[in-house]
Amino acid sequence: MPCLVPELIVPNLFTAPENLIFVIALGVVVALAAIEVLAILLGHSFGHWLDGLLPDGFDVHVDGHIDVDVDGAGSVFDKLLGWLHFGKVPTLVIITVYLMSFGMVGLGLQIGARSLLDGFLPGWIAAGAALPLSLPIGSRLAGFIGRLLPRDESQVIKRHHLLGRLATIVIGEARQGSPAQAKLRDEFRTTQYFMVEPNQPGEVFRQGEQVVVVAMLGTVFRAERFDPKLIEHDP
Repeated sequence: MPCLVPELIVPNLFTAPENLIFVIALGVVVALAAIEVLAILLGHSFGHWLDGLLPDGFDVHVDGHIDVDVDGAGSVFDKLLGWLHFGKVPTLVIITVYLMSFGMVGLGLQIGARSLLDGFLPGWIAAGAALPLSLPIGSRLAGFIGRLLPRDESQVIKRHHLLGRLATIVIGEARQGSPAQAKLRDEFRTTQYFMVEPNQPGEVFRQGEQVVVVAMLGTVFRAERFDPKLIEHDP
């Protein structure tokens, strides 16, 4: 029986048509990592942008509880998302973990198939076997990563109690459709980090500026520029 280790460096492991779907999955992981690094260098976050794409009906609270408005299937969908750690771990991490698990499990199956059968399995068979095997692995890995992340960064932010509060832009420039990271200290003296964009079209919030949180759009907050002159002081 051929040794499995040499198979890891066989060129056609990555070029064989049967393995294309797994190679693409791993390629997407590399691409996502590169995009996130580039976005951070530019003062933005691709991961936070992905979190902002979550629909308005998807509500994940700070305690990790997931509220999903899906008629007739709320509990099932809720349990599925909870098992996948959706809402407990940033969306970019979830996508990366499951794609990486799928790609690695699939290539591992193909290495075993080539060693035992002297050839790769058809792509659709390998993918069909890799998917159910990779989901539990991805779930455990996502849960492990979620425990390592700071609490505020390990959950999709949907915090109604932030409305009406004064926040400071800390990373990037905020425009409509291109949110920046802001922070504030809540009534429990806990620093909350979240993504914010201007409520008015054409307005730009820059790092260090203070804004007032006025609304939510999905997982992104809308804000108005803070004007100290509007504060009325008692004589």
